[in-house]
Amino acid sequence: MKQVCKHIYAKSLVLLCAWGLVFSAVAQTPNFSSSNLDYNGFPNGNLPTSISFGPDDRLYVLDLYGTVYVYTVQRNGVDDYQVTAAEELSSAVKGIPNHNDDGTPNSNVDNRLATGIAVAGTAANPVIYVASSDSRIGGPSGDKDLDTNSGVITRITWLGSSWEVVDIVRGLPRSEENHATNGIEVVNINGVDYLIVSQGGHTNAGSPSTNFAWHTEYALSAAVLAIDLAQLNAMQIQNDGVRDYIYDLPTLDDPTRANFNGIDDPNDPTYNGIDTSDPWGGNDGLNQAKLVDGGPVQIFSPGYRNTYDLVVTANGAVYVTDNGANGGWGGYPVNEGGGSVTNDYRPGEPGSTSFDSEFDEPKVNNVDSLTLVTTDIQNYAFGSFYGGHPTPVRANPQGAGLFARGAHSNDPGDSNGNGYIDDWFRTLIYDPNAIGDAADPQRALPADWPPVPVTMANPVEGDFRNPGGSNPDGTPDQLITTWPTNTNGIDEYTASNFGGVMQGNLIAGRNNGSLYRVQVDSGDGSLVQLTENFISNLGGNPLGITANGDNQIFPGTIWVGAFGAGNIVILEPQDLVICVLPGDSGYDPSADNDSDGYSNQDELDNGADPCNGGSQPSDFDKGAGSPLVSDLNDDDDDADGILDALDPMQLGNPLSTGSDAFALPVVNELFSDNPELQGYLGLGFTGLMNNGAANPNWLDWLDVKDAGPNPNDILGGAVGAMTMQMTDGTAVGGVNSQEKGFQYGVEVDTNTGGFQVEARLLNFNDNLQLYPYADAGNPSAELGIF
Repeated sequence: MKQVCKHIYAKSLVLLCAWGLVFSAVAQTPNFSSSNLDYNGFPNGNLPTSISFGPDDRLYVLDLYGTVYVYTVQRNGVDDYQVTAAEELSSAVKGIPNHNDDGTPNSNVDNRLATGIAVAGTAANPVIYVASSDSRIGGPSGDKDLDTNSGVITRITWLGSSWEVVDIVRGLPRSEENHATNGIEVVNINGVDYLIVSQGGHTNAGSPSTNFAWHTEYALSAAVLAIDLAQLNAMQIQNDGVRDYIYDLPTLDDPTRANFNGIDDPNDPTYNGIDTSDPWGGNDGLNQAKLVDGGPVQIFSPGYRNTYDLVVTANGAVYVTDNGANGGWGGYPVNEGGGSVTNDYRPGEPGSTSFDSEFDEPKVNNVDSLTLVTTDIQNYAFGSFYGGHPTPVRANPQGAGLFARGAHSNDPGDSNGNGYIDDWFRTLIYDPNAIGDAADPQRALPADWPPVPVTMANPVEGDFRNPGGSNPDGTPDQLITTWPTNTNGIDEYTASNFGGVMQGNLIAGRNNGSLYRVQVDSGDGSLVQLTENFISNLGGNPLGITANGDNQIFPGTIWVGAFGAGNIVILEPQDLVICVLPGDSGYDPSADNDSDGYSNQDELDNGADPCNGGSQPSDFDKGAGSPLVSDLNDDDDDADGILDALDPMQLGNPLSTGSDAFALPVVNELFSDNPELQGYLGLGFTGLMNNGAANPNWLDWLDVKDAGPNPNDILGGAVGAMTMQMTDGTAVGGVNSQEKGFQYGVEVDTNTGGFQVEARLLNFNDNLQLYPYADAGNPSAELGIF
């Protein structure tokens, strides 16, 4: 007799079969519906970086530039969530003054880069913690003179009638790239409240490099930090004339900067080593914050290139997401592998684009990862787990030295070609009574060097460990899993929905608009199963993620801040769904089992789950409304009425009509996240060259991940630039075979006068950036603007 079954997802799952009344318990498949938060006319940010529900059941949303939005949310029905009241805290964080890297104020920078929020306290008196730093981004575009001591943790407390704003820690590291003080968790460890903080690194793989403006790691960079709130709460609140604050991290005595009391000679009995404008302005490491033994800021776990977020689970495990090194962005430090490592610059940056023969190390592999620091935070020894990214000054405090740039030059040919002269590897400690370099403040280390106590040296931090690869120097990187670039936000699912099958699972966000489901062992924390695209088509980069437990408001839901899309996406659990699968009687490929708007067949074509409404195919024009068709199967991906085959701008704004070109003049900066642009990943492009192919799909002209022979392209995410490995083809004449030809349109006609296009591309002089490799005998590869 033919067996006919339906899969029923409910609190108590059974398998019902037509040939008899047979009950067999099977694991539930989680199914979430998806909707966007209705702001109901209240203000909202386009660039949410971190979100959290507070003890007062309100939703706290942090915007990229420092505004905190506080929403009262009401559920009106299934997939119907609406803001009923809102507060906009626009000055609590954005009001922090910005500085240049020498500590001088810079009033022209009026935003903060804000990437981490946590909410604690009580329902009557919620307490918000926000991590922020200088909003400028340098890196490949050069040194922006941004304040590399600009990281600040701000505490915002509701007192019953007003918010009290206090900067509780000032002077944390900030990269010349956009690696900064990021995600925050509040946790009680053995009766003491701590902030556990993701602190980004300053280098690609531990060594100064051109793409990171020749920066070195600082004493407190490239790590997960532990901030002792009990120590800070015991300190007096001070005021600097602008802001209330508690604790300024002690910094090195920059020999190039005058001291506050006018005494610069460390031999003078009245010398105190406090520079003017401390703690601001790291000055390329000369004024970096110190790691103080017994101080309120300690290393919880060292060795992370750019950890964006972390989670402390209900069982006390700590997991960290980390963005791995980028190919071509910098290599290994001098003497890599142990406690003799240094901060000197290595010409050619070995390991960056090729095998490092000096240290027998493979090139960096551009792999992101998930790391388990500990399964038991209550009994974890701070600093004992190393994540694999080197910090020479912590590995070798006495001998690491400091590579620091000198005076600025307008001649781009000076020094290493990045507009600076007098680059110098400093190894001698400043003493005005000495001779030579030691007496020269422009060439010497600070008088109170090193910034890490010698007794706290951790030699293992000189060892670079490629994520997922072998390590010639010993222990390989210890990971839960690796995954494609760029994975950032993370939280734990603790609700008992779906019969509890998701309890203890980790939910992590990737910048292609999808969420991973990470099933881990409840005992040793190891990986059980990784589900890619568990939730997809979120419309933006899911930087902020929070999952509500059984005792929270809206239990079982997952809330996602879709960066760049201006949306807060709510994933609502659907515990009772009847899903007829392919092969079952009654299965219909044109039906929509999970009621997400996409046909079963469309989802299967894309590898999405037709029984999970949160798992949806990529669909650029979803915002235009039904009928919903995936990018793979849609012949008009921006819903402008022009078939992709005839549309040079296949990715224009799906909510507008017209040519998808912009009126001159127009400023379209990379990563501008212009809400009107609606281009691919917010990168400023609205089309891809299709080379006249029949029935083209723009997805076919993107990089195929892990397809070789080149490293993967890096588009969007945290890097602050597009890293493109160019392939074959030309856009010259009628050949029309250019690959990876991104397009952007402006409006011109016969009345348009001349206009100028300005852009910047790097690495023209590196043949390895082109494929086939360009040389005198093979000039076929092209890179440029056409």
